[in-house]
Amino acid sequence: MTESHLLNAYLFLTNNISGLARVIALYRTKQGIEDPNRVQERLGIPSASRKRGTLIWFHSASVGETLLVLSLIEKTSKIFPNQNILLTTQTVSSGKMVTSKLTENVVHQYLPYDLLPGVRRFLYHWQPSVGILVESEFWPVLISEADHQNIPLLVINGKMTGKSFNRWKRFPKFTQVLFDKINLFLVQSPKIKSRFSELGVNPDKQVVTGQLKQESKPLSHDPEVFSNLNEYFQNKQVWVAASTHEGEEEIIAETHIKLSSNTGNNFHLILVPRYPERGREIAELLNTYGLNSVLRSKGELPGELDTVYIADTMGELGLWYRLAKVSFIGGSLVHKGGHNPYEPALLECPIIHGKYYENFSAEYEQLKEQGGSQMVNNSKELAEAIERALDPQNRLSYINNAKVLGQGCKNDAVDKTFDVIKSFIN
Repeated sequence: MTESHLLNAYLFLTNNISGLARVIALYRTKQGIEDPNRVQERLGIPSASRKRGTLIWFHSASVGETLLVLSLIEKTSKIFPNQNILLTTQTVSSGKMVTSKLTENVVHQYLPYDLLPGVRRFLYHWQPSVGILVESEFWPVLISEADHQNIPLLVINGKMTGKSFNRWKRFPKFTQVLFDKINLFLVQSPKIKSRFSELGVNPDKQVVTGQLKQESKPLSHDPEVFSNLNEYFQNKQVWVAASTHEGEEEIIAETHIKLSSNTGNNFHLILVPRYPERGREIAELLNTYGLNSVLRSKGELPGELDTVYIADTMGELGLWYRLAKVSFIGGSLVHKGGHNPYEPALLECPIIHGKYYENFSAEYEQLKEQGGSQMVNNSKELAEAIERALDPQNRLSYINNAKVLGQGCKNDAVDKTFDVIKSFIN
């Protein structure tokens, strides 16, 4: 078999193991990874009806990608008020997050698993006039079936990490044939365009628009909640560990113990897991380190002996960055590629991160060069970096130097992207 037939073999296989989808759904539901009330959507069975008229479909993987696309959905709704809009995501946390943010003409569904029967049901039901995939959502069955049903596909904020590039490069014909089914790629940088080109994507089908995350405004917050919590944390040294992943909480716990031994119980940690459903698991882990914690999801406030507040809720990072005096950005001490540095920078919360930041490599390199962040490798270095950032003179320097990112927030990536979306709609 040549690699040119590999995609057909993949589609054939996924068409004949459709029963596996229910097994996957059952397992993931038991693990708390799927919403039991909406798990049928992952099988391509819709939980909402399709209104008459044309429909624009946006797809993003998780919370971060969904947040950046909401402004485009809002723009689309204003300019094209009669257009129906479908937003699909994959994680429970993203589904919960968007529920309160969508207007009447926008429907949210979970994307079906990448198996042919479910994907086919999904596309036949919704019949989008265009599909807009965010960043790197390259599902072979989804892309192939959209092409089969003559649904044009557009990639926005397109990215291709070095790790993903090497993986796709192993199957050159498969990759080229698959990516050829996508009509247009709007990519983040010339470097990413070069990677797509090397994978066989025609340069004429690529436009460098810049990174949508650079368009971020300061995260919102509830002023009343902030006022109450700010009063509670008064006279405490508060630091936040944001968007943490499995494997990082141990380092964070060790760091907090080191800090507390140096400064007493005046130190307080707000720990914000990337996936809120991990809250209980993290509380149990912290307990093994002798750290008392409470869960925000239970509506609790830390007691006198609690020094860790686990913020296992959605959409409150703006609150935590405002309350904290320094931030550690997770996904960077483990191989997750790092998370958005614009959010703490715009809220003047000094930034600390690990060495794995490929998702925002240009931004973190810029921060390091300008003295706007600190890079650490372990709990000892993290504790030392936090103490440096808490020194008033150092803190002001880190805040001012991080404003270099704010200059990037004024580019026109959103406008460029929206102009292309409009051309597809028209």
